[in-house]
Amino acid sequence: IEIDVLGMPLDSCHFRTKPIHRNTLNPMWNEQFLFRVHFEDLVFLRFAVVENNSSAVTAQRIIPLKALKRGYRHVQLHNLHNEALEISTLFINSRRMEESPSGNTLPASMLFGVGERKATVTYKVTIHGIPGP
Repeated sequence: IEIDVLGMPLDSCHFRTKPIHRNTLNPMWNEQFLFRVHFEDLVFLRFAVVENNSSAVTAQRIIPLKALKRGYRHVQLHNLHNEALEISTLFINSRRMEESPSGNTLPASMLFGVGERKATVTYKVTIHGIPGP
């Protein structure tokens, strides 16, 4: 799985899970990725399923970061023509954290300051796997 954080150059980055060689029907990764964003409204996440040998994309999903719901979710995958693939999903867990004025990272629900502008927001996305048929 490749994860691309697409936005301003300051926010853009790329991650890749370790390849799965034996369990192609129900692969499990349980890998975590942390990334910080400064311009949250302009960021998109791209999840792409790639072939190990050719790195060809077989399925993908592009989601505005603001639309990514927190917690455990199944992300419906699409083909390269953006048509939903019936039984293809990624099982993920996402969490949004904001930095407090002291520099500590806190869950967004713990910050109550009205009018305070936070410099960065940290997201943690865990890719668990693709459910089997």
